[in-house]
Amino acid sequence: MDITLYDRDGNPIAYISDDYESNIYLFEGEAVAYLFNESEVYGINRRALGWFIDEVLYDSNGLRIGFTYNTCPKSCAKEPIKSKRKPIYEKRPRSKPPPMPKFSYAISSIPLKEFLLQGKIEKIMVREEEKSES
Repeated sequence: MDITLYDRDGNPIAYISDDYESNIYLFEGEAVAYLFNESEVYGINRRALGWFIDEVLYDSNGLRIGFTYNTCPKSCAKEPIKSKRKPIYEKRPRSKPPPMPKFSYAISSIPLKEFLLQGKIEKIMVREEEKSES
């Protein structure tokens, strides 16, 4: 069963899929991150983002940034309908994780969606000049 991730205000932002890679999808269907070794969080771009420990998502500074229904500090809103999952075309080599910080009870000021979007693979735009040279 998928695990919904809520922001600090109890809004559902994303979910951890129950697939074999534990991908993290936004409700719009886009994969932005995944779990490695059940606790390390990497972006699809393979950038180390943080940790998922005891149903809390921590950023690289050890601040709480995402929550499950059981750990959210506020009342949780009803989750929206999940859009169809978009395919993941490419995962880049995983970066080395930063040293594990001292985890804090403090909540990060960065919005959860913004945090997760750091793991998104940006599509490379080909400039019109390059197209015309081909």
